[in-house]
Amino acid sequence: MVKEKKENIIWALLVHLGYRMWGDEKKETVLPDRLFCDHGTWRKVIDRMAEVGMNTMVVDVGEGIVLPSHPELAVKGSWTPEKMRKEIEYMKSCGIEAIPKLNFSTLHDAWLGDVQYEVSTPRYYQTCSDVIRDVAEIFGNPRLFNIGMDEESDMGLQDRYDLKIVRQGSLYWHDVNFLADEVEKHGARAWMFGDDAWFRRESFYANFPKRILLSNWFYGRSFRVAEKPWQPPRINSYREFDEHGFDQIPTATNWYPDYLYKDKGIKSNDVNLPLTVAHCRQVISPERLKGFLMTTWTKTLPENFDSISHAIDLVGQSMII
Repeated sequence: MVKEKKENIIWALLVHLGYRMWGDEKKETVLPDRLFCDHGTWRKVIDRMAEVGMNTMVVDVGEGIVLPSHPELAVKGSWTPEKMRKEIEYMKSCGIEAIPKLNFSTLHDAWLGDVQYEVSTPRYYQTCSDVIRDVAEIFGNPRLFNIGMDEESDMGLQDRYDLKIVRQGSLYWHDVNFLADEVEKHGARAWMFGDDAWFRRESFYANFPKRILLSNWFYGRSFRVAEKPWQPPRINSYREFDEHGFDQIPTATNWYPDYLYKDKGIKSNDVNLPLTVAHCRQVISPERLKGFLMTTWTKTLPENFDSISHAIDLVGQSMII
């Protein structure tokens, strides 16, 4: 039975079609040469989302579609554009809007193949323009288009990479605006993560364009007591983004960060979404709170369906009046 919702806002789940986004290590778990998305599981996810009344799926595309302009980016099992269109129609029949995501963060752009090593060059810009055009066309010119951009800033996460690439200063803002321009050419509003604000606060608020929809994320279990010294900027950004007039879709997860909880005997993360919803309703103006995005950061495979279904159920509970 479809649950009633408090407002006409986005209740979204991020679902992985592609998965070549977490490094440049030449191993199957990081750079798979085949698609890690099971169609049967994918459909079960859609059906479960419809059951609880969710209205949006953010599709992390990556290498998941054979794009007409760059078929070399595909892997074994990548979907044809026709198959993706059929899935979008199926989602629509279930009351679910399909929003594409292509992550252009230099930490998460392995799906770009060799072009990931040519960031901010003419070939890079042309490739970005091409793939955005293809995906926008396949998705029927969606109203939103997520460009990722998370974790590129100074988090130390690329220290293990063979080649570390981080944009900063005016180049970073040039590329953010370039990507937003390309998305807007096809009638969509760009949507991205805003964790650059955690590290370059002054630069972020001086340069971030309000035309882009913004997502902050904090995956802890308390918004009142910081468990680690790096958490306060993440918690405070929800309020600060609102104070600076940015539209937001906060991001939550049921992903279990064992580096935070292992020593405490905590083995699940059931509370992050409800706490995120409660906190953000308090600190974000209703007119700028456009919805919530739930994430699992897991492959869409049968062995992960329970975790994905659990995430969906948590959203359903948060939507009940």
